[in-house]
Amino acid sequence: MSEKKTLEFDWQFGQEEVSLRVASYLNNNSIYVGLICRTEYGSEPFGDMTINLPVSDTVLLKPNEAYINGDMSESLLAFIQKNKLGTVLPEVGYSGYGQYAKVAFDMERLKEFDPTGVERHLQQYSRNNKETREAHRTEDSHKRKRTGR
Repeated sequence: MSEKKTLEFDWQFGQEEVSLRVASYLNNNSIYVGLICRTEYGSEPFGDMTINLPVSDTVLLKPNEAYINGDMSESLLAFIQKNKLGTVLPEVGYSGYGQYAKVAFDMERLKEFDPTGVERHLQQYSRNNKETREAHRTEDSHKRKRTGR
């Protein structure tokens, strides 16, 4: 098994050597990006880069877009920019009193760290988008029949 590619993550308690894990959130198939560190016991989760905010028909995320976890957002945003993992977008997301930065990840760059995770995420996102479009078409068709339009 090959060694995972790593990056240095600087935060308030020092520096950690981390690798990246890419997946999809189960409820909406938005991209998940996590940090993994190596310890004397093996690989362990270090933290979540992304947060799963509710999405709706009016707020649709592209397959590479996500909101950044507020727990370490300054460190995470600096890490993303320093390592050219993505672009910070002008939009923000809200949940309760929290405000979360939105990032468009560079999927080719993420593939360097977790090619299998990126591929699975893109397949899951594509499959979910197709099902959602079909459901909306069926729903629209039923509405037209009821209203005669």
